[in-house]
Amino acid sequence: MPMDDAVEASIARVLAAEAEALATVARARDDAATIAEHARETARRIELRTDRRLRAVRAAFAASVAAQVASLE
Repeated sequence: MPMDDAVEASIARVLAAEAEALATVARARDDAATIAEHARETARRIELRTDRRLRAVRAAFAASVAAQVASLE
């Protein structure tokens, strides 16, 4: 009987370790998804800011060119 108890205890330890490993993997997946979403949000903010800056530069350039052309007429 003691051998059966040792086997059962070993099986229980293996199952507990497996459950802990699966929980750790699940947490890691959740963390990775959170990190990815934060990265996407940051990229969207950078894209919006860059688009605004580019529009401002283009508008300033167009105004400058228009003023220079007007001065030539």
